[in-house]
Amino acid sequence: MEEIVSVPKIALGQQSGYVGAKTQAGTIAQSNLGTTYLYQGFIQFIQKELAFALNQFKVSLMDESEEEIPVIGSRGKQWLKIVKDFQFEELGVYIKVKDFIDDASRERLLGLAQAAMQNQMIDMLDYLRIERAKTYTELMSELEYSLNKKKRDAEKQQAMMQMMQQAQQEQQMAQQQQVAGMKEEGANYRKELDVQGKMATTMVDKSTSNGEEIPADLMQQIMGGGQEQQPPMQ
Repeated sequence: MEEIVSVPKIALGQQSGYVGAKTQAGTIAQSNLGTTYLYQGFIQFIQKELAFALNQFKVSLMDESEEEIPVIGSRGKQWLKIVKDFQFEELGVYIKVKDFIDDASRERLLGLAQAAMQNQMIDMLDYLRIERAKTYTELMSELEYSLNKKKRDAEKQQAMMQMMQQAQQEQQMAQQQQVAGMKEEGANYRKELDVQGKMATTMVDKSTSNGEEIPADLMQQIMGGGQEQQPPMQ
């Protein structure tokens, strides 16, 4: 193995002397680079074979009765008939074999998640989603859903704040109009009293100059005319 694919004895666990943990991890990581092309080619081969098998399986399901494919059902079978001439890749559905989060990547992601949570960029639920995710696709879907949900909640909260501000402004305008109306009513009432007072003074002066005596009922009406009406409350 050491001669054919350049795998050192440390990676095989056959070293004779003492080796530090960091040296061992670095050596193993470097040794993986020599065989990466072998595994990548094999993984790509498996991925293509799985995609081809899945497309063939989709076509074969249309020949089966609905009782034998209960997971798909009648609606699923109708959908298969519609898309029978298309592959899953043409519909945007792909098979990803090499999508798992390894231990080193998970540790790095959790470190970034802790920093993001301290800066209030994510919450505890997002951190648990990152820790629980097994693949990058699952992680991206979870985070995109969480971010979109937070964005929708923020927009709803902003809309509610705007509605509350608008309601407060309308209430303030109504109060101002009410105060203005009360002031106008008070001014009209004072003008009315002023006019009645001037009329009473004119009538008294005219009667006095003519030597006429003002009837008691008319005097009482003049003096008490303003008392029958109550001024508006201010």
